[in-house]
Amino acid sequence: MIIGKMLKFLNNKKLITMPQITLDLPLPILNALTTYTQEQQTSSADTVQTALESFLIAKGYLTKSRKTFHLDPAPIGSGYNNTAINHDVVLNEFILSQKLNQTES
Repeated sequence: MIIGKMLKFLNNKKLITMPQITLDLPLPILNALTTYTQEQQTSSADTVQTALESFLIAKGYLTKSRKTFHLDPAPIGSGYNNTAINHDVVLNEFILSQKLNQTES
C-alpha cells in the first residue's frame, strides 16, 4: 500500500482533503471488484471505501459516522389537520392505500 497525493473535493460546499492510497490486489479480488462496480454503476474507490469502513466498524477500529438528518416539508399537505396527534392512524391509512394501489396495478 502506498500513500500518495492528497485529493481535494467539495462536500456540502466545504473543501475536503483526503489522502490517496494505491492498493495491490490479487487478481480474483480485482476481477470481482470490477464486475461489482460495473453492475452497480459506481466507482471502485467508493466501493473500496465503503467496504473498508464497514470492516473497520465491525472490528471496532472506527465508529459509525453520524450523518445529518434533514426533512424537507412536503409541497402538498396530507389533508389531515391532526397528523401530529394521530400519526399512527394516518401512517396506517397511507400504507394500506399504497398496498391497495399495488394490488390493483
